[in-house]
Amino acid sequence: MLILLAMAVTSPLVSLPAQTAGASSTLFNYVVVIILENRGIDATYGSACRGNCSYITQLADQYGLAEGYSAVIHDSLPNYLALTSGSTYGLQGLPGDCSPLPSSMTYCGKQISPFPITSPNIVDRMESAGMTWKAYMEDYPTSCAFQSQTNCSAGSCYVGYGGVSNNYDSQHDPFVYYNDVINNTSSCARIVPANSGTGYPDDRFVGDLSSTTTASNLMWLTPNLCDDGHDLCSPYNNATTQQNLYLSELVPQILSSNVFTTQRAALFITYDEGAHTYPRDYVTSIWAGPIVKTHYKSSIQYSHYSFLKTIENNWGLQPFNQTTDGQATSMSEFLIPPNNQAWLPIATIIIGGIVIAVAAISLVAFRRKTRARPRMASQSPALPSSG
Repeated sequence: MLILLAMAVTSPLVSLPAQTAGASSTLFNYVVVIILENRGIDATYGSACRGNCSYITQLADQYGLAEGYSAVIHDSLPNYLALTSGSTYGLQGLPGDCSPLPSSMTYCGKQISPFPITSPNIVDRMESAGMTWKAYMEDYPTSCAFQSQTNCSAGSCYVGYGGVSNNYDSQHDPFVYYNDVINNTSSCARIVPANSGTGYPDDRFVGDLSSTTTASNLMWLTPNLCDDGHDLCSPYNNATTQQNLYLSELVPQILSSNVFTTQRAALFITYDEGAHTYPRDYVTSIWAGPIVKTHYKSSIQYSHYSFLKTIENNWGLQPFNQTTDGQATSMSEFLIPPNNQAWLPIATIIIGGIVIAVAAISLVAFRRKTRARPRMASQSPALPSSG
């Protein structure tokens, strides 16, 4: 009985998925990234948030929260570019939210030269390392020409605005700003609708998490303008509440998916920007998943470049800029390394050892006592003679 008890106590409460054979990653083989809009940590986390943030707070408290994570600039687009290529390209303020569409009055080519951006980006690094990627956009059209052929890039990326619901924003899709993406048919084919309709549910995205044959190593998800909280949408008309509802419906599906329950997978959720300035434009930034430390918070100073540094360190990718992601601090403190048994509670190990020791001592004493005991005569009554 004691031995059985010892086995039960020392058995892991939760086992981590094994690292994929042959994978070069050190912390995760798959990472999902979700970017929300325009809210600081004080507006989206805790009891003082502006709206309903109950699920966001619960998720952050259950897994890992980077309390010192800052956006790097204003407005949206340069933050998205920083997350994917380590630079803001001199864009800032409202004019910095420029368009990839050549016919647009706010075409980025008026501010960035050359444009589309020719600098290396995360797609280049991933593909060079033999890793896969896919960018999921809510309300993104299945054909770039669904409104007009002028919305198509040379590689058939959709570079227009609005998408199928008028709630897709190209400024939240950094991939269509890179020259080697929009001029490459294969790359454009990897920017896809997250959903088969408009808005949530993101069935196409969730469906790809059902198997390692359909999941990519890097899976980027940009919600539409209602779900990411950029716009105020009915019936709530509250950005934080909209974001909270969206995550409360989507994240459980991610965490219970085949990829997240059988592989080393991590989910990272952050906001493009808050209401303050770098380096104190703190935004709610959460790591979640089977390889993330639970109930873990850190006040270390991080930024969008830190997320990029985490990706680079994980897959051995070269940094883009020595003064941005090259100098950033990796967020690896939130993640449990492969084959690391530190996740077993220390108390469990100690108690298990004591129980095993007690069981062994008891067994030895029992055997000694048994050997020393004199044999007893049979107490069974004699059977009557048959003769």
